[in-house]
Amino acid sequence: MGAKVGGGSDFNSEPNVIPLTDILLVLLIIFMVITPALKKGVDVKLPEAKYIKPEPAKGVVTISIKKDGTVYYGATPIELNKLEDKILDYIEQKNQTRVFFKADVETDYGKVVDVIKTLKNAGIEIVSIITDKKTKSQ
Repeated sequence: MGAKVGGGSDFNSEPNVIPLTDILLVLLIIFMVITPALKKGVDVKLPEAKYIKPEPAKGVVTISIKKDGTVYYGATPIELNKLEDKILDYIEQKNQTRVFFKADVETDYGKVVDVIKTLKNAGIEIVSIITDKKTKSQ
């Protein structure tokens, strides 16, 4: 691994992989720390449910409502009257008639009904409601 000293004509062509290994380990640690901090969608305080069926989220968009009544398509705020057009585009592009839906526990019930009605009018067949799991101590 070291260089030879002297007048010999031998050439050492072994790569030094120690710096490369150090860089890869640092990148691995960075990704391990950053990944749990990444959240999908908008941060809302979810209601709790006793029975929850976990399902994979492959290509399914999340519609969210914050406490103040703001509606989000994924992580982007959207007006309720433009949500139907966005959902029609989603159905056409993804060939998907299902969405995830989450609303803050303190959201106005009428707003929740309006959003679900808009989703159904746009052609969404399945609205999967996201809740927090109720712990046994509650």
